[in-house]
Amino acid sequence: MASKIEITFDATPNENYFIRLFGNGFYLGLSGLSKFVTQRVQSGQVTIADTLDATIDNYFQALRVDLNASGSFSIERIENGVSITTAEDGVFDNVSEGQADDEQPTGTASFVITQVSSVILLKVADVEYLPATTNPCDNVLVRVTATKTFKDLTAPVVINDVNSDVVEFEVTRGIDFSIGLREGEIGGFTFDGYRAPAPILISDFAITSTAVPTGYILSVENLNEVTSNNITYSLDGVEYRSSGVFDGLLPGTFTVYIKDSFNCIKTVNYTIEQMDIGEASATPYFHYPVGNPIPMVRQKVNAIGENYGVGDLISSFEKNDIAGNYLQPFLNTDRPTLQVHTSYNNLNLVLNDCDGNEVLSVTPELAIKNINAFDSRDAISYTDEDGVLRIYFTTGNTYDEFGQIKVDEGHSLAGSLPAFYEIGKFIKVGTLFQQIVAIEFNDEFDRSEVITGDRPQTAVNNEPVIVSAYYNEQPYNVYEFPINLDQDLGIYQAVITYGYLGNDPVGEYRSEFIEVKDDLYNHHLIKYWSDGVKGLIFSKGFFGSIRVEYDSPAKDVTTTDSEQYQADDRLVSIDDEKLEIYEFDFGYVASNIKRQLIEVLLNDVVFIDGVQYKKVGDYESERLGTSNRYTFKATLQRQYDRAYRLGDYSVSQLVVDPFPVGRFVVSNGSFVNSNGLVVS
Repeated sequence: MASKIEITFDATPNENYFIRLFGNGFYLGLSGLSKFVTQRVQSGQVTIADTLDATIDNYFQALRVDLNASGSFSIERIENGVSITTAEDGVFDNVSEGQADDEQPTGTASFVITQVSSVILLKVADVEYLPATTNPCDNVLVRVTATKTFKDLTAPVVINDVNSDVVEFEVTRGIDFSIGLREGEIGGFTFDGYRAPAPILISDFAITSTAVPTGYILSVENLNEVTSNNITYSLDGVEYRSSGVFDGLLPGTFTVYIKDSFNCIKTVNYTIEQMDIGEASATPYFHYPVGNPIPMVRQKVNAIGENYGVGDLISSFEKNDIAGNYLQPFLNTDRPTLQVHTSYNNLNLVLNDCDGNEVLSVTPELAIKNINAFDSRDAISYTDEDGVLRIYFTTGNTYDEFGQIKVDEGHSLAGSLPAFYEIGKFIKVGTLFQQIVAIEFNDEFDRSEVITGDRPQTAVNNEPVIVSAYYNEQPYNVYEFPINLDQDLGIYQAVITYGYLGNDPVGEYRSEFIEVKDDLYNHHLIKYWSDGVKGLIFSKGFFGSIRVEYDSPAKDVTTTDSEQYQADDRLVSIDDEKLEIYEFDFGYVASNIKRQLIEVLLNDVVFIDGVQYKKVGDYESERLGTSNRYTFKATLQRQYDRAYRLGDYSVSQLVVDPFPVGRFVVSNGSFVNSNGLVVS
C-alpha cells in the first residue's frame, strides 16, 4: 500500500529549517547541524550540502538522490514544494515539523504538509450475504465493510479519524471469490477464500405423506444440508415456518414452497392420495367424545393446538367468546378420550401394521405413553402373535359370584377405548402409526346384573343428585345443575369448588362454556363425575336432558346396593315438534374431522355418540385463517324411541330458585354467568 504527501513552502526555507518524518520517514534539514551527516545512512536523514542554497529546488534534488537510491520513496517537484510517495507497501508512520535531538528549527519559512493519499490501514471489517435484487436462486449480494484508519501527519502517533466504507456487488452463488481493497490511488489487500452461499436444490428434499387419526401429515425433509442458510416451508407461499411438517390435511394436491434466507424460492406440487380406511361411503355415525380421562373441558390455549397440562384446570376464566378461546381437547392431545363405555371386564383391541406383515415390538412403557398416558392402573397388557399386536384394556372392576363389584379389588378406569379407535383408522403406537383391523370384546362375567342405562336420576328441589357411575365403573358422583330457560338465558360456566380430600387440598373445577337459548324446549343439565377415591373430576359435558321428577328423592347408590333406577308412571308422550333442538358447536376441528362431519350430515338421520338425531337445515363451517382448522356448527333435532314429558309440571315449575346451588363434599358448586358474576 502506498502513501503520498505534498510539502509546500510559503517562503525560501533558511539554513536551519528541517522536516522530520518518523519510522520509515526521513529528515529534511541543512548542513548546519553536522550530526545529520553522520547519521544520514542509518536514520534516513536527507541534508542539503553546505555549498547549496536553501531553496526548494535544492531540497528536491537532495530528496530525489537520497530517496530514490533507497528504493522506498519516489519524489516529484511541484509548485512551491515537493511530493513524496512511498513504495507500494510503504507508509508514513508520522510526519511532523520538529527537532533533531535538542536542536530547534529557526528561520522565517513555514510549510504545509498536504495529505494526498495517506491511508495507514485498510482492511475488511465485515462480509455480509444478502438476497440479490434479481435471480436470488443463482446470485447473492455481497456487502463488504472496509475500515480505514488515518493518522495525523503533524503529530506523532495520533489517530484522529476512523471511517468505514461499504461496497456491494453480486456474485454467482456457490463459487469462491476474493475481495480486493483500494482507496483512491492507494492499493489495499486482497483477501481470498470467501465462498458465496450455495443455492438450495429441490432435488435435495423429499416430500412424503402419512395417514393418521387427525388427517394426513405432509412432511418435507431436507436430505442434504448443502447450505447453512435457514430453510423455511409453506403451503400457501405467504406464511413460512421452520418446520416442514403440516398436519390435519385432506387429500388433494398441494404446492410446497421451500425458501432460504436469501429469498430463493423453489416450488413443487405434491398430491396426497385418499387412503382406503374402511369407509367407502358416507356413514351416519360420528363419535363425538363426551368424556375424557382428563377433565372434559375445552381447555384454555395460548395458540391453536397448544394445550395446558392435565393439572392446569381453568379456575377463573370467564369469557363469552367461546370459539376463540377453546378447543376440543380430544383433537389436541394424545390422551385417549372416553368413548366406549362398557360393562365388559376386558376390551381386547387388536391392532395391525399397515401392510399386515411386520412383526411389531412395543414396550409397555412406550405404548402407555401414546395410548393411555393418564393412569397406568389400567393394567394394559400386550401380546405379539403372528405379526399382530394385541392391546388389552381392562376396566379394573372385579365381581364376585353374585355379580357385585369387589370394591377393595377394583379401581377406576382411567381410559376406555378412545373415540377414534375404529376399524380401519390409524392410531399411533409407540413411534409408528398402525391401522386397526379388529376390535374384540371379551365377556368374562354375566353382565345381566349390570346396569347399562345412561340416564341417572335428576335433581329434586334444585339440589344436585348423587348417583352411581354410568356403566358400572368405579363409583362416580354425578352432579346436575338445572337452568331455568325462562329466566337464566345466556352463556354459562358451571363451577364446583371443594376443599380437602383427606389432608390434600383439591381446588376448583369449571365446566366448558355453554350458551343457553330460549328456543330449547327442555331444561339442560351439567353433569360432573368425581372419583371418590382419588378426588378427580370428570365432566360429561353439557347435556340436553328430559327432566323427570321422581316420587321420592334419589339416594346415593353405593356399590353394595343393587343398581336400579326408580320407575316413573307419570310420563306422557309429547309431539315430535316438541323434541329438543340442538345447535352443536364443535369448536375448532381439524380438516379430517370436518370431512367426517360433512359425510355424517349427508344423512337425514345421524347418530352422535350413539344418540339419534334428525338433521335440521345445513351445517356452518369456516376456515380459521390459513390454518387447517375449521369451525363447525350444525342444528339437529333429538330423536327418541318414545318422547316423554311430565303431565303435571311445566318447565318453569321445575326450578324453585332461579340461582341454582350445588353441594359437593365440603364446599359449594355454582354457576358463573356471562357477566362474570358468581351466584351460589
